[in-house]
Amino acid sequence: MKTLIIYASLGEGHKKAAFALKDFLGAECLDLLDFYPPLFKKLQQDIYLYITQKIPFLWESAFNISKSKTVRFAVEKANAILLAGFIAYLRENKPEIIIATHFFPLPLISLIKKETGVKVIVVVTDMRSHPIWAHQCADNYITPTQAAGEDLIKQGISRDKITAGYVALRQGFLQEIPQDALRRNFSLDSRPAILFMSSATGNFPFLEKSLDVLSKKFNIFIIYGKNNRLKNLIERMNKPSVKGFVFYENIWELIRLSTVIIAKPGGLTTFEGVFCKKPFVFTHFIPGQEKENMDLLIAAGAARYVRSAPQLLDAIDYFCGKQKELNEHYPLEFKDIRQIDFLQSKK
Repeated sequence: MKTLIIYASLGEGHKKAAFALKDFLGAECLDLLDFYPPLFKKLQQDIYLYITQKIPFLWESAFNISKSKTVRFAVEKANAILLAGFIAYLRENKPEIIIATHFFPLPLISLIKKETGVKVIVVVTDMRSHPIWAHQCADNYITPTQAAGEDLIKQGISRDKITAGYVALRQGFLQEIPQDALRRNFSLDSRPAILFMSSATGNFPFLEKSLDVLSKKFNIFIIYGKNNRLKNLIERMNKPSVKGFVFYENIWELIRLSTVIIAKPGGLTTFEGVFCKKPFVFTHFIPGQEKENMDLLIAAGAARYVRSAPQLLDAIDYFCGKQKELNEHYPLEFKDIRQIDFLQSKK
């Protein structure tokens, strides 16, 4: 069957979920933003990054306002004009199945669903489902948690359309890699490892104040992105136990090696960490969907939110002490999306 996977490059989680499905299904994969006028696409991406990084309270306001049906209707009408090229693309190429890892495409797909008969599968990429995910054009929803499924039901989505407990994982997370081999690859001693990972900005509150203390107790991985100040600090320390990376493609290696992940609660990060049964310490978050991800993990006992360097150190020690218990009885479980029967039949 002719399958199209569509995402929107506003945050990495939507994109990487789409590409994980692309690798599995061998299907065409497109960025919805590529159908915007070029200047509008760049403006939208730049504004999204600026607001989420510099004015997070404004993003929180937008997150809450977009729950209004009136606001969503206005946005949908504007997108129908700006993304007329995407609608024309669907009419011309006539995919039989569309898999969406972002909510933006759904109102547009609904405009051609009756005339084309396309089947629509939606993959929710956060722990909870904002009302904007709920659209009657969807035939199936795949959600990571039961809570996300219940959110959709409250918005009028039929329960029998929802398959809960599955996430789209990159192939590397599905491979068994011996821990001893990984530790040798990174020249780690017997101490536990912790992982600091964030967005491309490499923003880690409290890390600089804590790094000297932590480096005496742990092997430390830091993905510092564009944070040259942090890069320079790591180089000046010149400690074998502190390993820094601008970016690390095979992130599953670092996650599997680490006892605790220190991060912000993005959908992709939390999915991958939960799949590997890792606890989280959150030092910051984008209000809105990341706050909801964080709250769910804290309530489950798999995360803490810290507001100072002493709290960070205490939380890391706490979860290191619970490593055996979490390995045996982790409070959440995600299954790989490839196991779902109706996706298997689309290959």
